[in-house]
Amino acid sequence: MKKYFLPMVLLGFCAMVIPVQAQMTLADDTSVLPEKKVSPEPGERSDAGRYFVFRVRESLPEHSDAEGVYGSHFLGDTVARKMHVVKSLYLKKSSVTVGFGNTHVEIIKPYIFNSLTKLERYYKKAVRKEQLQAEDAAEEFALFLDHAVAIFYSTESAAFEEVLARAKDSEELISLFESVRIEKD
Repeated sequence: MKKYFLPMVLLGFCAMVIPVQAQMTLADDTSVLPEKKVSPEPGERSDAGRYFVFRVRESLPEHSDAEGVYGSHFLGDTVARKMHVVKSLYLKKSSVTVGFGNTHVEIIKPYIFNSLTKLERYYKKAVRKEQLQAEDAAEEFALFLDHAVAIFYSTESAAFEEVLARAKDSEELISLFESVRIEKD
């Protein structure tokens, strides 16, 4: 058993080193890299790194409050209605057939929805600590909710979701949602 141990370790080490060297030579070869795009594709960040562009239809489907109950929100009635629309879009509820009748909730595009809930908590704390005026927070958050509704209908949101997944704090999330541009087809 001992006589096979050293050759196995050397074989394993060589198996790890050779692919790494091949990747390094590929990364050094600039002819393999694609050319930069002049205009950003839908859902991609612009070359200057300033914004994400999402193209949506001219008119988005109307989302009315069929039940008449959308709840209240600390930032006001408008944000409460928009948050209700976002929750109805991003949360898909289905009943579980086995068990005690619980419902299963699936989050569609979870990075976007979870970022919005983080921002909601951030604005709640900022208003409570009087770091932001409630009107300013409501205006900003309502804009981000509008962006979320438009992004929901966009098929090219993967790049934006990846960047949201890497965001560390609420300030970074705010700057990312501020960098969203919605273009109508």
